[in-house]
Amino acid sequence: MIGLALTLLQPAYGLTVQFDNHPIDFSGEMECGSFDDHSLRATFGLEFQFFRCSKIVLTAQNALTDSNQWRYKFDWAPLYDSIRREDNGDEIIYGDDSDDTNNDPQHEAQGQTAYHDWYKNLGTRNYYLGDMPLIDAYIEWVSANQKNSIRIGRQRNFIAFDSAQTIWQDDGKFAPYADWLVRDLYSGFAYNYHGNFFSGNIAMFAGNNPLKGDWYLNGVVSPNVKANNTGTYALKWGIDSETENRHLQFYLGAESNILGSTWTDNLGDGKRNNHRQVALFSYRIGTKDKHLTLLAQSTKYISGLRESSAQVNDPNIAIENKKKFQDITQQGGYGGFYYQRQKFHFGYIYEEIDRFDYHVFASDNFAFHRQGLKQKSNLYYAGYKLTDNLAINFAYHNISNPAPEASEIITHYNGVPIDYETRFKLVTQFSF
Repeated sequence: MIGLALTLLQPAYGLTVQFDNHPIDFSGEMECGSFDDHSLRATFGLEFQFFRCSKIVLTAQNALTDSNQWRYKFDWAPLYDSIRREDNGDEIIYGDDSDDTNNDPQHEAQGQTAYHDWYKNLGTRNYYLGDMPLIDAYIEWVSANQKNSIRIGRQRNFIAFDSAQTIWQDDGKFAPYADWLVRDLYSGFAYNYHGNFFSGNIAMFAGNNPLKGDWYLNGVVSPNVKANNTGTYALKWGIDSETENRHLQFYLGAESNILGSTWTDNLGDGKRNNHRQVALFSYRIGTKDKHLTLLAQSTKYISGLRESSAQVNDPNIAIENKKKFQDITQQGGYGGFYYQRQKFHFGYIYEEIDRFDYHVFASDNFAFHRQGLKQKSNLYYAGYKLTDNLAINFAYHNISNPAPEASEIITHYNGVPIDYETRFKLVTQFSF
């Protein structure tokens, strides 16, 4: 992946408007430009977009009371091109997907799905919004000592780094895969504690991303609706110590989430795992305008039809369907750094993670033929701030994906190799 971005950086808030003596802080951000994704070469020209907008977000936030104990935040996103699953018509058969058209039998290439999974997707943003153009939309109670808060409403999950901490922020295509796996948007209740040394969060959420945990019931789940009546339970606890010249974080976090319910033979689907476990480390040294940050994340993601489900022993389930009930575990992580000065920044992230997921399992006719596949990524970032509000950013992401066909990515077209591992964007980011 290669990216070059022109960025207008925003102050804390762009505009304050008084409504009946109540101030509301407004801010916004927009990203538009050229996008190229080589994994989309089998989608009839969609691999390169000369110009399109992927993100427009307008935010309103402030305190509801003079004591600042009740606060609110609303992110309205009239345009937010989420990474998502979307079936857009029947597959079209064309060409040949073999590495030797003279000796191999012809392998018909198929296309038409522009939004399949993280590897083959025209979307770019991390959070899936569903059918409502809202990201954060919550009210929050904050204690007088500022250490305790309760947040109610639509909100991003918390077991990963705060997106504002990372160099890729909410861009899902220029982020490590392990990071993308553990970011989601939900609706629910969250309690947060932030002390002088320890911090923690606990929550019960509903909703989900239909890409993660596979395509259950054609994506019936959303940030507001879950595919069954259980909750998503989240917990994070660890060290968070900050002074003027350093910031140390070490967290352990977990989410327990079950999708779907009763097995249906007609659908060939039932209860699914969608669990996450993470360990996070971050250490920043230096001032706000000049600092070095080290960060790392270890991720364990569990998907697949649940082995422990009572439906496995349902006599109505055909013998050939029982082999689908397997817990699929992906483990991996990333580590790296970024260096920030007043005018420029640069950084590097290396990631290694198991590629064997449910898509690979299903493409191998539900057999564990390719366990141990390792996916490796190298991500490079750099940027230069032209003014307080204008910066040029660069990003490059090289992915070694050992199972492209599981994402309907062809590697040859009529015998000609296709590079599916690179993505490119040249965008303008405007914020106020």
